[in-house]
Amino acid sequence: MPGLTAYFGLREILFAKKGEILLINGAAGAVGSIAGQIGKIIGCKVVGSAGSDDKVKYLKEIGFDEAFNYKTVGSLEEALKKASPEGYDCYFENVGGYFADVALQQMRLFGRIAVCGAIALYNDEVPRKGKDNESVFVTPV
Repeated sequence: MPGLTAYFGLREILFAKKGEILLINGAAGAVGSIAGQIGKIIGCKVVGSAGSDDKVKYLKEIGFDEAFNYKTVGSLEEALKKASPEGYDCYFENVGGYFADVALQQMRLFGRIAVCGAIALYNDEVPRKGKDNESVFVTPV
């Protein structure tokens, strides 16, 4: 199941292409780690975030171009900019919350987002009121 989720997220939702920059949060998890490896096979530059130094090391071992521990960076915005100063073409979203708010601001023009999960929000008792990002997610057809 994680492999199919990663594959179809990249190929049928993001339409990831060679040369594009792919951001994955929750990258050391089952879906994220496979998505990163498929992204490399496609020819993307792959950037991942994880919640421990051991997980960051794992991401580098499986081929991620850039990886960082979101819990220890001074600024999430700066960590994302350092990993890809030019921004991101594709964003494989597994976490939601504050990470998503920051990442959305670094998407390139015509960037695509696949929302697989929002683990940061699952235990919230009250729905989170975040930034007004609906215009980023919703495109009139």
